[in-house]
Amino acid sequence: MFAVDVGGVVIVGPVSDLMWRRSKSCDGGACVEVAALNDMIAVRNSSFIDGPILAVTRDNWRNFLTRAKNGSFNVL
Repeated sequence: MFAVDVGGVVIVGPVSDLMWRRSKSCDGGACVEVAALNDMIAVRNSSFIDGPILAVTRDNWRNFLTRAKNGSFNVL
């Protein structure tokens, strides 16, 4: 079961209903998984699937991916 607070609205449902995806380069370790959640993107840790789920807007997710691909986070 998941519960995600999106701007004061809590979306609740079974995690099994979400179609989780992870990178093909994930070797079975702790990886990031993502799933479409209405007009949001749900994100979780693959090694803790019953743990918390982060939900971000599709625009924020696209912005994050663009910045990750262009090296904006390489200094971390």
